[in-house]
Amino acid sequence: MQIPLVLSGAIGFWLGIQTLRLFFAMVVWNVAEDQLPTIVGLVALAVWSVGLLGWIVARIAGGTRPVYRWAALLGILVVVRQVISDEAVTAALAFASAIVWLWWLPAYVAEAARQGATRQVAIAAVLGTSAQVAGQLAQHGLDVPYLVGPEGWFAATALAAAFVVFTKASTRSAGPTTGTSWGAVAIGPFLFLQLTLLANIGFIETLGGWDLATAGLVIATSLVAAALAIDWIPGRVPMPLVGLVTLLCVVAVPFGGVATLAVLPAQAGLGVLLSSALGASAGQRTYLATYGGALLFFVFTFAAYAAPYELAATRAGLAEVLAASGDVEGSREANDRAVATARQLGAEPLLRRLGRKPGPTPAPARAVRVSLTPRESEILALVAQGRTNGEIGRQLFISTKTVSVHVSNILGKLDASGRTEAAAIARRDGLIA
Repeated sequence: MQIPLVLSGAIGFWLGIQTLRLFFAMVVWNVAEDQLPTIVGLVALAVWSVGLLGWIVARIAGGTRPVYRWAALLGILVVVRQVISDEAVTAALAFASAIVWLWWLPAYVAEAARQGATRQVAIAAVLGTSAQVAGQLAQHGLDVPYLVGPEGWFAATALAAAFVVFTKASTRSAGPTTGTSWGAVAIGPFLFLQLTLLANIGFIETLGGWDLATAGLVIATSLVAAALAIDWIPGRVPMPLVGLVTLLCVVAVPFGGVATLAVLPAQAGLGVLLSSALGASAGQRTYLATYGGALLFFVFTFAAYAAPYELAATRAGLAEVLAASGDVEGSREANDRAVATARQLGAEPLLRRLGRKPGPTPAPARAVRVSLTPRESEILALVAQGRTNGEIGRQLFISTKTVSVHVSNILGKLDASGRTEAAAIARRDGLIA
């Protein structure tokens, strides 16, 4: 195993997950705040498209070792975006980081192919996801970009420095590619499932009915299983069987309850499938394949919001908003449609949120009281007034990034899907005047 190559890739994937999460957060909350989903998607797609030009940029400015050049540039952006706290600048840096990471990814895969180590890209992806989960657990669910002050600066600088050092130690001058073409397509779907389901601590916590630590432990265990499976399963179990079992497990996880534990075999299977795809293909079209996967990631991420479960959850939020505004009939209709879909899916966590039992007899919804800190109550009141994060930060003399952290905590405590729903819940439950 090429240790520097794997470590540089692991840190790169870790930074990538952070960067993608921050990128979408900046699109939704800062740039296209309160806009229609179509507008949000177009803004994100415009930035994403620049990232997909990596092959052209590498030919023009990548030099003989583009992976090292992009790693250095990404490291600089990571540190700068951590130090500077300004609404517009932070969003711009988040977009720039996402673009450069998309340039780095195929360059890293191509570097692994030149060294005949394409399977190790899968190990790096698993390790990077594991580091992301461990970091969130250490920070009570927060990513490094959301840390403020010297602690955040130090973490970003150390991470960026390690990334650059290991990348430099693992790269060689340009040479012939010895593997990977179509197999790199699998990276995008792999990351999509990690960010939206299997390694999403908040989602797994909700589905399993666990606390944060338990959800993190389950995910961490699943990623350890993935790392072990990459080494043990290939050659012993037919890949079609691995694919079938993995698919069934991924589908089972969103049903919640004990089915959430299906994340364990799902992660193991995904790791094996990614490793096999990367190792089984050979060719010179690594950039094209990697960007095909990146495009799938983008499409899947936005399409996920139209999935039945997400649609039912959205209708549940709409019912709460309509109830708070006095539209009893509209609220009842939205709630009943959400309940019908949730029952079809067997999604008991969503049914509990709707105040319904899995059976046919509805039960009245119960208001859940939450405990907000004085600062959270203050920010929630301003959110209910329609203020943006930047406006709240300027009024309270705190950074936009700090406001974003508080808003995220508020949404989590209220189990709200967005600012409008949070305001409606707050008024309904008497949390604000």
